[in-house]
Amino acid sequence: MEVYNFYHSAEQTAFYRELAAELDLVATAGSDFHGRIKPHVAFGALADGDYGMVERLKGRRGGAS
Repeated sequence: MEVYNFYHSAEQTAFYRELAAELDLVATAGSDFHGRIKPHVAFGALADGDYGMVERLKGRRGGAS
């Protein structure tokens, strides 16, 4: 579930983080990079979150490699 986003307020982020935990979903981040139409968002930049979210997603794959 995309919890961390450049457009979420601190309150929205907290709400989505709690909802993801309640629903047993991995909290992820969106870069929201769309090229020239959003020049203030740098490619590869994350709105909070950390690489650990990728590892948590991998752990949910159910045996796929």
